[in-house]
Amino acid sequence: MHPGAARRSVLCAQNASRAGTARKPAAQNPSPNRREPGFGLGAEAFGAVHRRDYRLPAVRWALLFLCCLPTAGCARCSPSSGQRDSGPPAPLVFQKPLPPPKPWTFELARPAPDVAYPEQCKARAPLVRASVAPSSRFVADPHTLASLVVADATGDPPALTGVAALRLDPAGVSTDPRPVPWFDAAALPHMARTGGGFLAAVDRTASSDERLVVLAKHDGAELLGGQGGDGFEAIDLACLPGDDGRCAVLTTRLLPVARPGATLWRGSAREPAASWKPTDLLPPEGTNDAKPVGLAGVEAGPSGIEATAILLEKGELVFRRVSDAGETKVAALPSPFAVIDALASPAPIAITQATEVDEEGCPVGGLAGIHLLRAGKEPLDLRSPAPPAAGYLRKLRKGGLVAWLSPLGCKQGRKVVFAAVLDEKGAPTAPAMTVGDATSFAVAASGDDVDLWLQAEGLVTWIRMTCSPP
Repeated sequence: MHPGAARRSVLCAQNASRAGTARKPAAQNPSPNRREPGFGLGAEAFGAVHRRDYRLPAVRWALLFLCCLPTAGCARCSPSSGQRDSGPPAPLVFQKPLPPPKPWTFELARPAPDVAYPEQCKARAPLVRASVAPSSRFVADPHTLASLVVADATGDPPALTGVAALRLDPAGVSTDPRPVPWFDAAALPHMARTGGGFLAAVDRTASSDERLVVLAKHDGAELLGGQGGDGFEAIDLACLPGDDGRCAVLTTRLLPVARPGATLWRGSAREPAASWKPTDLLPPEGTNDAKPVGLAGVEAGPSGIEATAILLEKGELVFRRVSDAGETKVAALPSPFAVIDALASPAPIAITQATEVDEEGCPVGGLAGIHLLRAGKEPLDLRSPAPPAAGYLRKLRKGGLVAWLSPLGCKQGRKVVFAAVLDEKGAPTAPAMTVGDATSFAVAASGDDVDLWLQAEGLVTWIRMTCSPP
């Protein structure tokens, strides 16, 4: 989800690669079976594990840290409905952005790294590599090629020393560093690219029973909904590709007392937060079982942005589409295991763990891998030696791409990236391929062009390919 997006959780993008020789396809079993929240941009925090309740990897992007000005006695930054602190609330301000990270310099990869292209994919440019600090982390916007949000860190626990969005040059030094409000190495706020900048949805705590969601961009910050609520938090954020500015934010419901369900807000990063349209996504009649997971996609509609949210209802991932015409239930996919990512088009699909996973990352009661869920179709299992540590779905011009990072066995240190092209119905066109070794990875797609970055042993390999199902 950017994808997507599953609620903050897991996936984000960073993985690494290492040199070697082309590998053979990994086995894939077309048998039924099923990771995490906030989809979209996945990005791993430093030392973070990809899981968070039922939500999708939230990753969308690392986000801003907002804080109250240091005024004496400021208990909250904004009054809750019907209650006010004595004196005016302190304004919301950005923490000063961190300086840019060290630039990345790519050059032709020699000798050729040990990577393999998935079936239905071919190189569109030579492999290139950059030497980076082993502690560097990066995140890719799902739709933006040749660009990464890069963070440098030092220490244990790690502390960020430099963060920026970089334009990458396959034949030289990265350029155009743009400030990104990522301040906590272990926390990636929800963020999406809007034209040349970023919009962020940031959770704030005003008091023990009041939480705020702040929409933040380069020129200011505003409260979403104008006030706080009990258990109010951002689940996911996604924006239309390009310089459109229209976005959607999925949150819990804005109420004095937390209730099941979610609220989908649609608006423009160029307009005040007060102009964003909220649509409440309520539990099915007669039940209280509806938990927001993430956004499966946003599209331009006839009169505004249309967004598809995913809620977990009675053990099913329910795709609920919101437009100016109202709300429509698009699909419901049984999902007994942790969600990793999801897409609403060209057909509703989701990837989850294929089994339960214990605290050490080992499978419980089943075979490890990806469980691929498709609307109206039998689920498929894409096997890997151990449960995925991260994974993404990316939309192609026709069909999609699934990629995930998995250790080579339970409690094994070595990890590899697997990938497969999907047809328009969400089925793999060939067995999943072992692409290469990595400690972290990121992937972006625009049309049929795909950029895949693998990080390993102080090197980042940039794979530029074109993928298209038959």
